[in-house]
Amino acid sequence: MEPVSLGLAVFSVADLCIKYGRLLLSKYRDYKNADRDVAELILSIEHHWLKLEVQIDLLRSIWGELGPSMQIHQNSVLRLLQCKLQEATVLADSAIGQPDMENSIKQVLKKKVHIRKGAFALTIKENLVKTIYDLEKWHTRFDPSWYLIIRISSKNVDHHLTDQRASQYDTVSTMRSLRQELDTNTDDVEKKNAIFISEANFLVDRRPVPHSSSECCRAPKLGEVIVDTIIGHPQANKVTTTKDVRNLARVLSKVKPLTFGLLECFGVIKEQTASENVLRFEFVFAIPPNLKAPRSLRSLLLTVGQPFLLDERIGLAKQLARSVLYVHTAQFVHKNIRPETVLVFENQDSILGTPFLVGFEQFRPADRTTYRNGDSRWDKDIYRHPSRQGLRPEDDYIMQHDIYSLGVCLLEIGLWDSFLVWTTGAEKPTSNSQLNIGELLKLKDQRKKAFAIKKILVDIARDRLPSRMGKRYTSIVMSCLTCLDKDNDGFGDEDDFLDEDGIAVGVRYIEKVCHPFQSQVNH
Repeated sequence: MEPVSLGLAVFSVADLCIKYGRLLLSKYRDYKNADRDVAELILSIEHHWLKLEVQIDLLRSIWGELGPSMQIHQNSVLRLLQCKLQEATVLADSAIGQPDMENSIKQVLKKKVHIRKGAFALTIKENLVKTIYDLEKWHTRFDPSWYLIIRISSKNVDHHLTDQRASQYDTVSTMRSLRQELDTNTDDVEKKNAIFISEANFLVDRRPVPHSSSECCRAPKLGEVIVDTIIGHPQANKVTTTKDVRNLARVLSKVKPLTFGLLECFGVIKEQTASENVLRFEFVFAIPPNLKAPRSLRSLLLTVGQPFLLDERIGLAKQLARSVLYVHTAQFVHKNIRPETVLVFENQDSILGTPFLVGFEQFRPADRTTYRNGDSRWDKDIYRHPSRQGLRPEDDYIMQHDIYSLGVCLLEIGLWDSFLVWTTGAEKPTSNSQLNIGELLKLKDQRKKAFAIKKILVDIARDRLPSRMGKRYTSIVMSCLTCLDKDNDGFGDEDDFLDEDGIAVGVRYIEKVCHPFQSQVNH
């Protein structure tokens, strides 16, 4: 579809969404006082719709800034919303009656005397519950591409993120706050530097999180916190490194933890090592309410016993996938995604818990020069794409390398088995029998070794995942593991992802990884 035609089409779809949304509210509003439970559900729908209307209106205002890939994507997402709203309107008509029949709620109750009010309220309630479920599911589908707009470098986008819109709903205010933090042209250096904490001794009772580089601590007024340490690169300019750390911390201070799968940063402690050559930064993260007892994903995978329920593992994988997208949305690459950098907190709603991506010690702004320095640790290399392994990686780091790392983690979650194992008393891990790469690790040819191990991972995913996690989950993992293969139908052609703002690869990731997780993946 041509850009002009697509623009006209989406405005038409947006208009229809607004039309059906307002019509739906008008049908139910008269019934607010008829039943307390129903009234609460109607208020919930009203809240969902008003938030959606603000977002749709903003999309219309900035449509020309979105770029082809984002426009096509948003058009399809809005069409889905239109269908959901039309369906909800039909459900309302089936219970209440259509306007041309002159049937208000009160008239229905008066005329249909043989229908008990309680039974009628039950029908309305069932319809409302389904509508709320559909709207929540759609919003979860919409959120990733909504926040991806943060990456678009356009003053027009900022112009339309008005105080009025931001004051109405946190989805808009969060987007505006993050865009402001990512604005490198701002002169408010004092405000940005406020993220640094001057006193390092305010953290007490430090306790390492097993199989993780993170620590648990206590802090005055904050209670339990997570501390994540970043050691500056020896070759890096100290001023640049400090600025990058500051910008990352400022962005992480504005995130919505349960939406982004990233912990909210309270501040950063900056220290100089004894050698005076390297900077050390400690990120202090607040633990969200009602969450406790963090464990690393590695520790969970090493737990002996039956794996967690399928739904629990899928939920964990889905949130981890969203975390990776939001790191990209914030214009960073993580470079260190593995089970050791995923913390899972106990909560009241899940047996397995709620995951958050941490371990930013190798992070880099997406547009910053990469040093192409690596290490020879095989236990880290298996989570790196072959082109990023060894002491001198071949390629500059891009989002697809994070996607590959995610794929290895998703494979372990699907199998619920740790590729690394520790024997009693051993300081270093060995590969488990399922991975079986002992002989390959002896190869001196780094490139040959790396691609051979990648092939084993792909073969394991293709052969063992379908029976355990279903075809769709397997497809997601395969898309991640082959994201840089030339024949990958989702990520293979790098020429498709050369847009300045990095929107195209983000959209493709949403469509190939995030959206499939929104459906039933166990089939």
